[in-house]
Amino acid sequence: MSIYELDTLTLAYARLEDTPENRAALSALFLQAYNEAYAAIVQEKIQPVRREALTLDDDAAFACAALAYPVQRILQVEDAAGRALERQMDEYGVCHVPGYAGRQVWVHYRYLPRPLGADDADGPVLLNAANHGALSLFAAARYHATEMQLARSEFFMQKDYEAVAGIRRVEDGARTRFAAHYPPAPR
Repeated sequence: MSIYELDTLTLAYARLEDTPENRAALSALFLQAYNEAYAAIVQEKIQPVRREALTLDDDAAFACAALAYPVQRILQVEDAAGRALERQMDEYGVCHVPGYAGRQVWVHYRYLPRPLGADDADGPVLLNAANHGALSLFAAARYHATEMQLARSEFFMQKDYEAVAGIRRVEDGARTRFAAHYPPAPR
């Protein structure tokens, strides 16, 4: 399911009209929500693992950034014979494999998928089509939560404008003061 199709489903879940104006206004919010839900589903449920061959540098190390996907966790490093090797990670995202400088190793790692982009034709590749609805439901819920926050903020702004408009100049003998009437706080 493409991002366009996800947007169509999300607009239906949010009970909004599927118009170019709505799509343009909400596509960034929807895409952010899709990516948030996608990352949570992948991290908690799918936990994809990848195996990749790398040649270590002269210091018997490799940078996690050199792998094809963003690394969530290195699970194992093996030599060509499939034996697990000792490894040490430093704080800079570099994995050291003592005694294997310049040799090829296999790295097993848990990864995070790349975030979805607005022009993704394939949509979330790690989810089967039956689970794409979860992304749309999350985006629709995020839209309604945002709209409710907006409605609350507009309510308080309106009350603030009323309070400011209600400020009256009060002459009290030799001095002038201003009195405001603030509406009661909502319960």
